Amino acid sequence: MSATFLVLFLLLITAVLEKGRVIIKGNSTIISQNQTFRLGFFATNGESSWYLGIWYASIPTPTYVWVANREKSVADVTQSTLLITEKGKLAIKDSQNSIIWQSTNTEKATDMYLLETGNLVLLSSAGSLVWQSFDHPTDTWLPGMNISVGGSITSWKSLFDPSPGFYSLRLSPTGYNQIELVYNGTIVYWSTGNWTGNAFVNPLDNGQKPPLSRFHVDPSGQLKQYTCDWFEEVGVVEFIGAVTESFSAGRSICERAPRGGTERKNISTLMVLVAGIVGSIAALVLAAVMLMILQKLGHGGFGAVFQGELSDSTLVAVKRLERPGSGEREFRAEVSDFGLAKLIGRDFSRADVYSYGMTLLELIGGRRNVEAPASGRNANIGGGGEHGDKWFFPPWAARQIIEGNVAAVVDDRLGGAYKVEEAERVALVAIWCIQDNEEMRPTMGTVVKMLEGVLEVTAPPPPRLIQALVSGESYHGPVLIDGVSIFETAELHHAPTTLIESREEDYPAIQNFRDATYICCVESSKVWGIAGPIAFNILCNYGINSFTNIFVGHIGDIELSAVAISLSVIANFSFGFLLGMASALETLCGQAFGAGQVELLGVYMQRSILILFVTCIFLLPLYIFATPILKLLGQRDDIAEFAGTFAIQVIPQMFSLAFNFPSQKFLQAQSKVGVLAWIGLAAFVVHIGMLYFFIHMLNWGTAGAAAAYNISALGISIGQMIYVVRYCKDGWKGLSWLAFKDIWGFVRLSIASAIMLCLEIWYFMTIIVLTGHLEDPVIAVGSLSICMNINGWEGMLFLGINAAISVRVSNELGSSHPRAAKYSVIITTTQSLFIGIFCAIVILVTKDDFSIIFTDSEEMRKAVADLASLLGITMLLNSVQPVISGVAVGGGWQALVAYINLFCYYVVGLPFGFLLGYKLKFGVQGIWIGMICGTLLQTLILLYIVYKTNWNKEVEQASERMRKWGAGQDRRSDSDTT
Repeated sequence: MSATFLVLFLLLITAVLEKGRVIIKGNSTIISQNQTFRLGFFATNGESSWYLGIWYASIPTPTYVWVANREKSVADVTQSTLLITEKGKLAIKDSQNSIIWQSTNTEKATDMYLLETGNLVLLSSAGSLVWQSFDHPTDTWLPGMNISVGGSITSWKSLFDPSPGFYSLRLSPTGYNQIELVYNGTIVYWSTGNWTGNAFVNPLDNGQKPPLSRFHVDPSGQLKQYTCDWFEEVGVVEFIGAVTESFSAGRSICERAPRGGTERKNISTLMVLVAGIVGSIAALVLAAVMLMILQKLGHGGFGAVFQGELSDSTLVAVKRLERPGSGEREFRAEVSDFGLAKLIGRDFSRADVYSYGMTLLELIGGRRNVEAPASGRNANIGGGGEHGDKWFFPPWAARQIIEGNVAAVVDDRLGGAYKVEEAERVALVAIWCIQDNEEMRPTMGTVVKMLEGVLEVTAPPPPRLIQALVSGESYHGPVLIDGVSIFETAELHHAPTTLIESREEDYPAIQNFRDATYICCVESSKVWGIAGPIAFNILCNYGINSFTNIFVGHIGDIELSAVAISLSVIANFSFGFLLGMASALETLCGQAFGAGQVELLGVYMQRSILILFVTCIFLLPLYIFATPILKLLGQRDDIAEFAGTFAIQVIPQMFSLAFNFPSQKFLQAQSKVGVLAWIGLAAFVVHIGMLYFFIHMLNWGTAGAAAAYNISALGISIGQMIYVVRYCKDGWKGLSWLAFKDIWGFVRLSIASAIMLCLEIWYFMTIIVLTGHLEDPVIAVGSLSICMNINGWEGMLFLGINAAISVRVSNELGSSHPRAAKYSVIITTTQSLFIGIFCAIVILVTKDDFSIIFTDSEEMRKAVADLASLLGITMLLNSVQPVISGVAVGGGWQALVAYINLFCYYVVGLPFGFLLGYKLKFGVQGIWIGMICGTLLQTLILLYIVYKTNWNKEVEQASERMRKWGAGQDRRSDSDTT
């Protein structure tokens, strides 16, 4: 017999272990021959609790079918081992060399085998079976596993805790004629019913097909069958044969009897054998069978109703249906409007959220929200009944939840058998749902995301209206002192969050230094992968302007002054205004890309091109009348004439920006920034060649400089548009009439963006103008220009970071990843601040020497050295301010930041600088100090806003923005696209 048994095992063997004491150490595993099962240590929730288990090796998501040490986990897996002891038992030892778990065999084992069926077996030296895991199932019933008398299949405690839970599948201890699902070891809530000698329903399949099949008792108490096959067997289902042998005998006593027919499917099938845990199905069936002795209560529209009595003396009402299928339509739930809600058409969705929050509180506490104190579930609930005849649960619960004492609110009948993080999350969501102001209540979609862990749940404010409602004598709750709730002094606690996979994962909550380091590295690679190419592109564009001035400088001083003024005043004004308007596209394109609505990017880009092109038409008078405008500003007539002529000649460059900026933002939103760097480099190199050819070889003078300037600008725009049309098929679907839809709302956002940016640009231009009116303007303007030039080169890098953080924030908000957006802001701001500190230190150390690059004048160099400390402070502030501005663009805060810039720069900074520079005679240093104060105030305000930002709300607003400006709701495929 033993020889036959050995042959059988040798046929099924998948992994044979050499004789030896240590079998598995640390993270090593054993895999089956056909790679169906794997044995090793695993952890499901962090790395503090490790278990030895068996799981499917061929399924990507770990699916555990057997666990050895359920009662006690291992803390340090690297020092833990699985071995065969000297007594021949399979054992798990921890880092202290203590036995955590061992097999129950009495005969000494020498070899261990992992079979293809998922069975872990121990054999003696003679080859006989001395122990097998199939005799000791955990929460899963594999084909071939045995359930013996006194044994059971017991669920995990939770989805992430393999320790024994509350639900078990067992043979009935009163007889072996039925299988039971039991709660807490005593309460039977489902059974197969008595064996009739021929069959009973809801069978457990013990056959060999499909190859991957298992029964599983999950932590909620449901018995489920999982199969993985190309076919789904239809019909069933009965046990056939005589039950004459014990289930522990290890032989198949049943077979599956399909009713016929199969249906091809490409997914795993799941058959839920138990619908719930309330009531006894068998008892209800018995009540229906006994209708002939029940008392008829009445007759409805589709059947008679009888009164019955269950075996436990519970009275029930039984509806007898008149025909097959009746009752489905009659019992179908329906939501209807009644009364004023139907007449006035008001949106009551927030009221529904409020009701849902109240329901959550009742579920958490296991009690009604309004009831007599004597019926309270929680022993630690204070108040008693001395304050009134009834007790209102929500105010007390809200205080406990906000103070972080969620355990006091949870139904004490659970006895701590729940996951604390999940209870805290649900409790906080409940308080958010019952906020007084309906605008503060989340939408139901957001509620679902918070409950799933997709959105971070922060501590809510106390609902003061509920407190006011219970201030009377018949109810009691939180005390109001001088009209102020005691809740308002409560310390707020943030709820722990979990990582739930979505289309792409949000970052997990940082729990330790290793988490912070990992997220910092990942986020840094993303930010700098965008910032580097963009900064290089900006540098190339800056070089185009600089080399234009350099080549024109060889023509003459008047020509140089005229071109410099034309580019810095006229062209830079239009450049900044158009760039600001195009930054609205960063918000929308970035969030649409993050939300997976890539097809909207092309529509948004077309809208922006239309708006910018029309804006260029409105800016034409600035170019056409540049000469009188410059004369009005105090420029010499000859310089103004040359500058006006050059301004008219570079009008094509302005119109090229209407295509350049939208296509640039289109590519930035998708992080396709490498092409921008290559196009910028090519344009820069070609521009230098054209300047030499037009000015030195053709002697075209400033007209040649204008021609090269226009060709380079048009070349950049054409190159970017060609790349968009040819290589961005997901985002570009052709010309669409949808570009004209809701264009006014787009215009408002664009204007707000333009004002926000221009207020910054004009602010730093004003300091030059004010300095030019000092008593000694030559030295003052010269030294300040050198400092601004140095600051400008540093600014190239931070403009790239500005664009990068805008892309990151908008992408993550569109993807519903609030935590990723938050961490991106923190990491990028911190890194930029360190760069700013480094640059400031370099300036201070070299303050007497760095100006030699620009001038040989000793007096000028001394003036620059005197300004070095202010330059260092400015560079430090400019390392943070562009990052926060980029966050504002990514989040769509342009209008708010425009007001902040207006106040800080033009109400505080400029007047204060004028006072210090002119009235108090501090000169250029006084003007600059005033400007720094304005910038510092603006930076601090924006940092505070970012610190107080509710990123979950930002995700909601991003979704609303996509709904409002997304063309998707009116998309008409072919008819809208040309």
